[in-house]
Amino acid sequence: MKRTSQTVFLLLVTFAILVALFPYLSLLAPNSIKDFVYRRLTYSLIARHIAKEGSSNPQQTAARLATYVHKAVYPNIEYSSQANESFFLDNLVSGQGVCYHHSLGLATLAYHAGFDGRTRGLGGPSIHSVAELLVEGRWRFLDSHFGFIFRDPKSGELMAVDEATGPKTTIGSLTQGIFVSEKANAMIPIDPQTVETYMKFYKMDVWGPYSQMQGWKHKVLGTVVRLSSKVLGPSAFYPYQDWYFSKRWILEPRSISFFGQERVSDPAFARFFRARNYHLWRRFEKARFEYKKLLENETHWSDDALFFLGRSYLEEGLAQEAVEPLVTLRRRYPSSFWFEPSTYWLGLCYEELGEVNLARK
Repeated sequence: MKRTSQTVFLLLVTFAILVALFPYLSLLAPNSIKDFVYRRLTYSLIARHIAKEGSSNPQQTAARLATYVHKAVYPNIEYSSQANESFFLDNLVSGQGVCYHHSLGLATLAYHAGFDGRTRGLGGPSIHSVAELLVEGRWRFLDSHFGFIFRDPKSGELMAVDEATGPKTTIGSLTQGIFVSEKANAMIPIDPQTVETYMKFYKMDVWGPYSQMQGWKHKVLGTVVRLSSKVLGPSAFYPYQDWYFSKRWILEPRSISFFGQERVSDPAFARFFRARNYHLWRRFEKARFEYKKLLENETHWSDDALFFLGRSYLEEGLAQEAVEPLVTLRRRYPSSFWFEPSTYWLGLCYEELGEVNLARK
């Protein structure tokens, strides 16, 4: 009996070690598995950080996930052609996408944070897409494209679709300010046109839930990756990320079509892709080293490098250091896609530094 117990214990310990080291072991697997594991581990580490950075309340966590996607992926119709779980990493790297990327991306991160998620289309798939997360037994909807987070005006709870768009009395209350702006941290009214738009939920199409959209192989591998990320801390996987990029980096044909052949053919793209992945993993020093290398010569990615360099400083709480690259971006590349988004981040810098007048500009 004692020997049996020891054998069982050793088997359990061995299994735990294999699970914890699974991402490292996957480096020996075919490229398709390497890439799948890397993507899933990236999502798991991002979701884990978001879940830990604030209240453990499930609804607050869901709201933070939506806010993260809203700030991480800026609307750009040029990126409308590709959208699935695999491509969300491309959205995070580029920092750009459309509503379907936002909704599927939110469902993806939510799944890795312990929630199920699905996407729904307002008025049909060609109009607008939002996400619903299964939080505390109910589907709550969040629009991470526009940054809309709907709460009950009395309880403050995240609302379900039927509550926010069903009875006319509830719809009427939308104009009384149940939309919470996470940026402004305040209740603000919704204009009648927005209310009219959300009335189209009556014609919604549903895709998902996320947990049912995967084959059994993906479910098994994904579960092992999530367990691995919970057993070990993020820093335990830094060597894995370095080894992954020393052997391979994700550039499948469909990713090329996502980023565009001309920009991908620029030799600097590999460095930008690597920098963004370090950034997503919150390895700020390595990310900034790569961003600065990109800025030594003019490339297709120079304005992107300046924008994300500034953001990396701000995300680490270094507002003073973040100002220079953002100001340089605005001076050097006034026609850049990042010119307008940089206004918001530069304002956050000045607000953090107590420069209220500059922040208001």
